[in-house]
Amino acid sequence: MKRSKRLLSEWRTLSSENMKEKTLGIIGGMGPEATVYFLKKITKATHVEKDQDHIHIVIDSNPKIPDRTKYICENGPSPLPSLVKSLKQLECFGVDLIAIPCNTAHYFIDDLRAETKIEIISILETTRDYIKEEYPKIRNVGLLATSGTLESKIYQKTFSNTKYNVLTPKKEEQKKLMENIYNKIKRGKVEEAQSSIKDLCEKMIKRGSDLIVTGCTEIPLVLENIQLSVPIIDPMEVTANYIVRRIKSNSNEK
Repeated sequence: MKRSKRLLSEWRTLSSENMKEKTLGIIGGMGPEATVYFLKKITKATHVEKDQDHIHIVIDSNPKIPDRTKYICENGPSPLPSLVKSLKQLECFGVDLIAIPCNTAHYFIDDLRAETKIEIISILETTRDYIKEEYPKIRNVGLLATSGTLESKIYQKTFSNTKYNVLTPKKEEQKKLMENIYNKIKRGKVEEAQSSIKDLCEKMIKRGSDLIVTGCTEIPLVLENIQLSVPIIDPMEVTANYIVRRIKSNSNEK
């Protein structure tokens, strides 16, 4: 009996401490390496003195979620039911914010937002706002992304009320990019894709891109240590920094 009371008291104390800072939920697994990369970016963005200073994160990493591009471009099975299931799992854990480290999955963000009262942070919207703030004078945004992202025009729609033009690869270039994403990066052969994707970036720059947005969450794995003549904008890193600022600023206000 005494032990039960002590455990209950400890749980209440822990719950009270956790209430001081928001908990992040991540709908992950699309693909698993991209989820790990996103988590690393969050960890790196968090300035800490001890383990307890890090953000409380709940991850539902489900690599069984149907392929987003196959649904958009080839009428494959819908990922939405699996995405909603992950969302509901995170709801059960009491998360306060949700992020999705998969650009193409943002095709479904309006449907997901309709399923919950929890705020879902958009990688695309966060990236747009970052570019508007940090690069107000540029005109052309070069976008490297999956064919599903390009076909759905989710980046173009996100940037539609701005002065920016979204430039995309040519048809054959896009085909080669998809081969690199699916046959190399997703299979762990990151180094094999570096030369080809760097060449594509340089072609995009020659055609007027003032910066390159890595609009597929696997592409930053390739370009992480590559230098170009224009800035490389990693939506994963931008969003990770934004989330840390949001959570830590709210915590400090309390």
